[in-house]
Amino acid sequence: GLVHVSQVRDGFVKNVSNFVEVGQEVRVRVVSTDESSGQIKMSMRGPPIPKADLTLFKAVAPDQWLTGSVVAIVTFGVFVAVMAPGSKVPAQGLVRKSKLMGSVAIGDDVKVRVVSVNVEGGRLRLSTEPPA
Repeated sequence: GLVHVSQVRDGFVKNVSNFVEVGQEVRVRVVSTDESSGQIKMSMRGPPIPKADLTLFKAVAPDQWLTGSVVAIVTFGVFVAVMAPGSKVPAQGLVRKSKLMGSVAIGDDVKVRVVSVNVEGGRLRLSTEPPA
């Protein structure tokens, strides 16, 4: 079977040899099979993460605080995994630098408010600032 470079790990992989070596034993899952060509596509990444239902965030009041966890830090802000009330799957929302109070690290728990929800675009905007 084949593990495509995009399936070696989450995130960008510039050089596969930084992660695996020829002959190295790795754990994979079967993504798909094609009997007619005899191909098996495999992945070293975890199972697909179910998408959160962003419509649940539309019912969250602008002054309601939710607890989330910082999952990524980027130049323009931080991504926070947060659960909407009644949700079983966390969504990732962006807290822009301008809406971030204090400094955070990956794994930190933070209190956030919902600023905007774009269900069609799959975007959730958050803030750590109190409502105006």
